[in-house]
Amino acid sequence: AIISGKGSWGKVLKHVKSGRFLGGFPAYYSEDRTQHYFFSRAFGSGPLVFFKRKEDAIPFNGDLETLKSYKIGIVKDYYNGEAFRRADYLQKRTFKSDRVSLVMLSKKRVDLVLLDKLVTEYHLKNDPYLKKLKQGLQVVNPPLQNKDLHIVFSKKHPNGAKFTLIFNRGLNAIRESGELKRILEKNQA
Repeated sequence: AIISGKGSWGKVLKHVKSGRFLGGFPAYYSEDRTQHYFFSRAFGSGPLVFFKRKEDAIPFNGDLETLKSYKIGIVKDYYNGEAFRRADYLQKRTFKSDRVSLVMLSKKRVDLVLLDKLVTEYHLKNDPYLKKLKQGLQVVNPPLQNKDLHIVFSKKHPNGAKFTLIFNRGLNAIRESGELKRILEKNQA
């Protein structure tokens, strides 16, 4: 089965890496992950953005240096891009999930959280507890990056390579027919 993580993304990656799961999504590409995973072609993209509490004035112009004085929540095992990873001058706090990081933001344990905008908007709309927090949170623009989304397939699963090819062929077909564009527009992705 292909699993989209309801729990922690780290567990999904662990199970895909071991071959217990065939694949998982949505995943950002990183060179170090290619050691353990086959990556599908990108099927969409998601803005990687900071979220803050609405009442807080946190200026951000795209330069990470401007965020040195703020505590930033990140999710364990998420790949947030090389520039952010190398920014060791930032005060980063790691949490186990998007949900926990958003709760910690609302409780003022951190000043910002770095998350995929579309995934976070989905959680804020559909998670009963997070719905209550939605009105107090806000996206900080500009996005840090716009990241391509992929499915990662296991290199240890006997069908990992085969399903990567099957997925990519199918993706090409729906991209060429215009169906992918219709799906993404319908889902505001």
